[in-house]
Amino acid sequence: MITASMSRDESTQQLAKDPLVGEMLGPYEVIARVAEGGMGVILAAQHTKIGRRVAIKLLRDDLVKNKDQVSRFLNEAKTVNRVGHPNIIQIYDFIEDWEREPPLVYMVMEYLVGRNLHEYVDAMSCLSADETIDIADEICAALVAMHDVNVLHLDLKPHNIFLASGDTSVREQRVKLLDFGVSRVFAEGQRVELTDPGQLIGTPKYMAPEQILGRPLDVRADIYALGLVMYKMLVGDLFIQAEEVGALLVEQVHTEPPSEIIAGDGRRVPPVLEKVVHRCLRKVAAERYGSARELRDALRLARASQTGKVAALPEGDATGEMTLRSGGAMRAAVVVLLVLLCGGGLWLWLRGGTGGNRRARAAGSGSASASGSATAAAMRADAAAGRTDSAAL
Repeated sequence: MITASMSRDESTQQLAKDPLVGEMLGPYEVIARVAEGGMGVILAAQHTKIGRRVAIKLLRDDLVKNKDQVSRFLNEAKTVNRVGHPNIIQIYDFIEDWEREPPLVYMVMEYLVGRNLHEYVDAMSCLSADETIDIADEICAALVAMHDVNVLHLDLKPHNIFLASGDTSVREQRVKLLDFGVSRVFAEGQRVELTDPGQLIGTPKYMAPEQILGRPLDVRADIYALGLVMYKMLVGDLFIQAEEVGALLVEQVHTEPPSEIIAGDGRRVPPVLEKVVHRCLRKVAAERYGSARELRDALRLARASQTGKVAALPEGDATGEMTLRSGGAMRAAVVVLLVLLCGGGLWLWLRGGTGGNRRARAAGSGSASASGSATAAAMRADAAAGRTDSAAL
């Protein structure tokens, strides 16, 4: 992936670093080396015939000799294509060139322009509640798609969340999840068992407690990581400060976030959003949101509460569940409805049987069902009842 923050001097230095610059990898000419990770490097390349710009993720030479690493690399490509979602990086091809010396194993990926979330938060110091919700909403969309096909990411962190802008094929989509190198596929209704409990899978600063302890994992491990990502966006830092890995792991398992989250600009995070973050960060997985879809609904309700469309969470709501409370306008509507109902009942009584028949016919045609999320069901049921009674009049 190309980052918009790269200067011309930095780009020139990177061009000189990689011997593959100017070489052909299949139909692609390598233009620049733009990033380096634990498993390999990212190259910018272009299809010489059709002009398509791509990113090439090249497995490190020493890892190419390891069959397990090549298999893991291939599984990353398979996993991404198993999901196939606009908020997830696209992988177009996977190549194993064993005739070349040294052999090359690489995947051809979507070329993105922008920067990762870590760079963006560092540049901004912290993000507003609205922007945090917007970004988290798109991350949730990707997680919903992944979890629906039984895939856990297990390494969700700001470095692996890309904010695409400009020359991207999916202009309307801003967030892209990257790096599925440690992702796992789980059987329906089952949890992921890590094959080597003594080996850490993921990034300690963003790992769920059960992931650190080597316990079976489910979608709530990704939800915990997203809670930490949201905290990072809002505050600009994490509440876990240990640098040494052992101490960091202990803090991750035992240290709770502060009861009041103070944003990087010194203001308290809106309580409605604060409660969502707190629930994501429960140390016991069963106390978190049960799915990314449920979390996304809570975030959208938090956004609505910011605009005054719904009230905030009631104080003392330890679970972080969202509830709707009617305001003055709703109370006024109920009063008017009662008046109409009482007046209409008297009129119908005076009219006698004919009015009763009209009421029966109207009630049969004017009924409405209350559908949608459980949090809004009571309000919609009241509204539905109001429409039915009005029709009867």
